[in-house]
Amino acid sequence: MTRFPRIQLLTEVDRADYLYDAFLIDGKHAAAVMENGDIMVEAVRPSDWPGVYLPYGNEITLGYGANDSEVDVGLVYDRLRNMSAWDLVTRFMLTSSQGSYKFDMLNMVVVDPCGHQ
Repeated sequence: MTRFPRIQLLTEVDRADYLYDAFLIDGKHAAAVMENGDIMVEAVRPSDWPGVYLPYGNEITLGYGANDSEVDVGLVYDRLRNMSAWDLVTRFMLTSSQGSYKFDMLNMVVVDPCGHQ
């Protein structure tokens, strides 16, 4: 038995439906190791088909160069679960050149430039 259940994500690529393998992390999020070794995590919801989930919202890349899908996904998951939010902010977000992040920690909401909450 695997640590994370194996599922398939149904997405649209170039106007065609495409299924790819992933791991269901907690019932609401899935991690997939892409062909190039990137570990992608995204929010998912069940579809009408057993074992098939639909992604929604955004995705985030949390690893590069994965070799063993399940072991590498577990490693990233464990590191994030054991890291404080302060560590995430100071070690990764503040040192990134990818742009600014906005959170309203007083009200515990993401400040979305599109107005979504």
